[in-house]
Amino acid sequence: MDEYFPELDKILQEYLTPQILQKQRDQMAQSLCYDVELIVDWLPLLEMVDDFYQQKMAREDDYDQLQFLFSLLIKNIPHNSIRQVWKATRHRGQKSEPQHIILLDDGSHLCTCLWLINKGIVCRHFFQVMSYSINTQFHISFIPQ
Repeated sequence: MDEYFPELDKILQEYLTPQILQKQRDQMAQSLCYDVELIVDWLPLLEMVDDFYQQKMAREDDYDQLQFLFSLLIKNIPHNSIRQVWKATRHRGQKSEPQHIILLDDGSHLCTCLWLINKGIVCRHFFQVMSYSINTQFHISFIPQ
């Protein structure tokens, strides 16, 4: 992490327990396995339907499975407060559903993987977006106590 996220790693070391620090570092390392793309016109994402979900296993068991529809994630967010929307996919066509990262004007973000909400860990998708977008901000308060 010293090479890719040196300042961030120092902050994480100061505030996180060793177990949570390792989980967060794992996400930072995994971010390098993703490509991200800025989506300028994200309105068509509002029309996506959840017709690909397979009932064979719990959705939460597959990290690369879309956990939440983009349209439902931003249902109660004013569209004018969305600064950018990014799409994250695994490198070189590895099988996975794209995840969407929403950067908000207040500096916060949402991701369709829901790791921050469900597990309290900032996801790999956000870290990869952070490598490309000047509109991303990390704050230790993203990680719940």
